[in-house]
Amino acid sequence: MAGLDKEQLSDIESGPGASAAVDGGVIISSRDERELGRLFWLLEGQRDVGERLATISAEWLGRPYIENSLDPPGGRESLRVQLQGFDCVTLIETALAVSLSDDTAGFIGALRQIRYQDAIVEWPNRNHYMTDWVANNLARGILRDLTTGQATMEKITALDVVEGLPPKLTAFRYFPQENLKSIKRRVQTGDIACFAAVRPGLDVFHTGILIGSDGAIILRHASRSAGAVVDQDLDRFVAENKMLGLILVRPVIPACVRLTG
Repeated sequence: MAGLDKEQLSDIESGPGASAAVDGGVIISSRDERELGRLFWLLEGQRDVGERLATISAEWLGRPYIENSLDPPGGRESLRVQLQGFDCVTLIETALAVSLSDDTAGFIGALRQIRYQDAIVEWPNRNHYMTDWVANNLARGILRDLTTGQATMEKITALDVVEGLPPKLTAFRYFPQENLKSIKRRVQTGDIACFAAVRPGLDVFHTGILIGSDGAIILRHASRSAGAVVDQDLDRFVAENKMLGLILVRPVIPACVRLTG
């Protein structure tokens, strides 16, 4: 099943009541605004951010994989809200933003902070590389780093695969693929896995949400090959993909956030 591009997605959104609204640089369809209201209702009474992530992301199983849904370089950058389809990064950041909020205004503010360095909605400030996404959200208190200890290794590389950004040197730690079985005891539902790339010039090639299920660990992710958001056994995903290993982080509710649900 092939993923959708932005033009195909616009056909999905063109149904009755699905017009997009632009407000202060935020683009969101009325359909997605209504869905956000339903999702906040589902989360009432849930306080654990990992369980909230699991609840939200389960609602999106089967939604199509969408490539290039955010703005290209060179034009005006908008904060695009998209709940009808995802790539691997927009899935986790959208689910996380919903999980850290209890109304639409809070969601938009959370998404802005998660997606952009310093919450500035401009293309150069978008977290194009996943290690920047992780580092900036660690700094904001939205994530906790679990990729620590003697079982980790370091990768140093010059990131140069995003057209429009100058190359830059980065270093990050990861759990090598051969050590993944030993770290399973660390995993809790809602943890985020970022899979370290073998390819020079790239830090992470894929990401998803980890879900505990009857002693196994499920990777919930927007899969290009499946063309949709799917659940997949983590061991199977690791066996089927060439990688160095993974970065493991845990979403947390920052001290400044007070959920009322």
